[in-house]
Amino acid sequence: MTLHCANPPEPLGARVSRALVTLGALVWLSSSAGIPPAHSHEVFTGFVQHQVRLVAGARHLDLTLELTFFEDGSEHERDHLDADGDGYIRRPEIDAYVRRIEPELPQQVHLLVAGRCVPLLSLDTPRLDLLGNNRTGRGHHRLSVFLFAPTPPGLRRAQSWSSKTVSGPASAPWEPW
Repeated sequence: MTLHCANPPEPLGARVSRALVTLGALVWLSSSAGIPPAHSHEVFTGFVQHQVRLVAGARHLDLTLELTFFEDGSEHERDHLDADGDGYIRRPEIDAYVRRIEPELPQQVHLLVAGRCVPLLSLDTPRLDLLGNNRTGRGHHRLSVFLFAPTPPGLRRAQSWSSKTVSGPASAPWEPW
């Protein structure tokens, strides 16, 4: 069986050109018509993604937390980061923020091993990544925290564990101060 088309297929270049012109017209129409920008997945804007890595060695436990704040939590923190209020977040502001929250971080993380709380200490300076957006307002950012503790007695062999979860919106906002 042979299928015959009444019109021959249009060349790919012509279809792409027409699609781009159509897309451009839609963008122009939406911007000139006063249509507000759409935000995708508004339900997740209050969430924080947690990535946890725990390595249990013979002498110590290394715990790395990566907290990725979505739009609402990040917007709140970005306002606090912008110390001079100019709408931009610069390296000295990030460094001051990290110095301010660093002493409290080990006390805000609780590690239970065999039902007992293991006191944690800072292993390295926390890192704050604005994920390519150094402006205040909505965005994401990631805070990486590096902690350690002596390996509790009874934990004999080296093990590692990793977990990545998204939770929120939190019942209480992240307030490091």
